[in-house]
Amino acid sequence: MTIRKSISHPELLVGSNGSIYYSTTGQRINLIQDHGTTMRGHMIAYRHLGKIKQLSVIRLVFEAHIKKAKIQTNDYVETIDGNDFNPDASNLTYGSRYRKPEKKKKSISKTGEPYETWMGIDEVYC
Repeated sequence: MTIRKSISHPELLVGSNGSIYYSTTGQRINLIQDHGTTMRGHMIAYRHLGKIKQLSVIRLVFEAHIKKAKIQTNDYVETIDGNDFNPDASNLTYGSRYRKPEKKKKSISKTGEPYETWMGIDEVYC
């Protein structure tokens, strides 16, 4: 396991296996599994400068060990094995959160009748 300082949160040390420590004291921060938010996987909650911060462990590990740069809000992290509770650095990769949905295409059939296609389904309008 390698430990690196978090780029966006320099008060934290991030292990490649998902363990998080305070950089000043070296004390380990407990992971929260059932956090009741829409975020995936383990979370940590800690107090910094009088405010409580809640962060995703997957994103912290990705930032410190894979990207090695400050993570942006549009950066999406996926786990290779599909298990969001496995934050190991070797299990993380870039993902694609914002996929554009297919748009309906208006076409004209061979008979001259207009129809719309959507996800491979043809509907004929008479």
